[in-house]
Amino acid sequence: MPCSLDHFQARYWRDQLVAARDVAFRDAEGFQDVLFTLEKIGQFLSGEIRNLAFYKPFIDRIASHSCLAYEIPCTHPEWHTSFGDLYDLVRKARNEAMHQGSYARHLTNHSIKLSLILEDALMTRGLTASQFMVSNPVVAFPWQPVSYLREQMLTHGFSFIPIRISQQDGSVWGLLSECAVAKYLRASNSENIRKKRLATQIKKAISSKDLELLPAITCCSQSSIDDVISKLDGKPVLVVDQSNPDVLIGIITAFDIM
Repeated sequence: MPCSLDHFQARYWRDQLVAARDVAFRDAEGFQDVLFTLEKIGQFLSGEIRNLAFYKPFIDRIASHSCLAYEIPCTHPEWHTSFGDLYDLVRKARNEAMHQGSYARHLTNHSIKLSLILEDALMTRGLTASQFMVSNPVVAFPWQPVSYLREQMLTHGFSFIPIRISQQDGSVWGLLSECAVAKYLRASNSENIRKKRLATQIKKAISSKDLELLPAITCCSQSSIDDVISKLDGKPVLVVDQSNPDVLIGIITAFDIM
């Protein structure tokens, strides 16, 4: 974590960049959110409301904490562009009048790469689960229909959605996967069966054993990131409240740590 930002500030700006990058990822011409976030970071670091050119040395100082900013591009220039060059490309392109079509797509691509470097720099000294987790994750509830679970997965591009469900030995956290939902809904060629299953409550689909529930691995917010990494097995790790494990406060996937 850069010395000019504390843990909370670094995580906050990382989360803002991730959200902006997600918009850009979903929209080939959606570069604006990344640029707006860069401007906000620049304002925060400099304490002034200026422009991207003015903010460059402040943001560059943060980015330099990641080897992806200059070291890796220096050794592999055919594969990577330095942070400074990317920043200038984005800054200059932002000032051009033409922001559509292939021009906008190039700008979006550069913005995403810029964000990835800065995100990595902000998390270089991350040590605990709380610093890497995605807060306020989407969860499924047992009483919801499978149709809504499907909608949430497709809307957000989720591979897994957590669910807290009651079992004989108490409530446990589990994971519903996109593969399980696909198998459940397409187990038969009958359209009537599919309609019935879409309208079925999640808890009934699970109890019937037709919808597979995967066991979830959990940790607390202060668990070391090394401990979290050791638990990753292709599924996300759920971060629960240490004093009340019924409360889910975050989720960590390999993408969040990578």
